[in-house]
Amino acid sequence: MPELTDEDRNALEKAQALQRYRTLRDAFVSLFGPPGAPTPHGDLVLKHLDKFCGRGSLNIVSDQTGATDIPKTFRNVGRREVADAIYDMIAWRESDADRN
Repeated sequence: MPELTDEDRNALEKAQALQRYRTLRDAFVSLFGPPGAPTPHGDLVLKHLDKFCGRGSLNIVSDQTGATDIPKTFRNVGRREVADAIYDMIAWRESDADRN
């Protein structure tokens, strides 16, 4: 078997990574449904995540003195990022891969 060039190896690795991403996206869509058409369970879970993760809100928490509570704020931001990652995966299109 001929030795692969660096360009061939890079193209193969990119194709394999793209296939892994497609498979992962398909799993998310199977669980949650496609954008705008969630499955019944997906709709229930996504609405819960929206509320629990604070999607659509600023997520800054203040303590009793009015100062920013950094640990709680960071926790809320982390939660929101997880929910955003789920929504991003559901909405991912293969054309998005060309932008990276």
